[in-house]
Amino acid sequence: MKLFRLSIFSLVIGLAVAGCQNGKMSAEQRSLETAAVFSAIIEDKFASSTAPSLTIATKSSHYRSGPYPALLGDDFLERTTPAERVALLQEMYPGVDEDILHEFQKVFAKEATFDTSIPLRISRPYRLVSQPAPDENYVRFSQVAFGPTGTTAFVSLVYACAPLCASEDHFLLVKVNGVWQIKERFPGFRT
Repeated sequence: MKLFRLSIFSLVIGLAVAGCQNGKMSAEQRSLETAAVFSAIIEDKFASSTAPSLTIATKSSHYRSGPYPALLGDDFLERTTPAERVALLQEMYPGVDEDILHEFQKVFAKEATFDTSIPLRISRPYRLVSQPAPDENYVRFSQVAFGPTGTTAFVSLVYACAPLCASEDHFLLVKVNGVWQIKERFPGFRT
């Protein structure tokens, strides 16, 4: 009986590890990896900033928020298929694997609220807000699209620097020796 329980326990652990390696992260692991991805991008993008602190929105950017309805149309999700959205993403982000773009178009289709219990590991003070003030500079991330092995990530960042000033960048990251590193940056809109 003891050998049977040990075999079952080993099987469950093996399946859990295999699931994580095949892109099936637990909610807690996804939150930890998301925080690590955000931290890597913030440290890179805002390294030379003189702002005393950073305001980060806890709700994700997505196709139906911010400038996207004006750029793409209010009915973008209804009039396009996932395959069409991936084809558009492939044109804009050449060299990014199709698997991760499929995941990105899926997570970018809906708003999410990030797990604020997991701290960001960044060198500057920051505060998380659900709704930034209209005249406040802030950062808003999309949800992170993780590749099938969990070692690649693709994410959008919008930086609003005033009511009529904003910029967007997309980032492709790779995890090397347990650390997320930016592999490529794709500039988006600028206003």
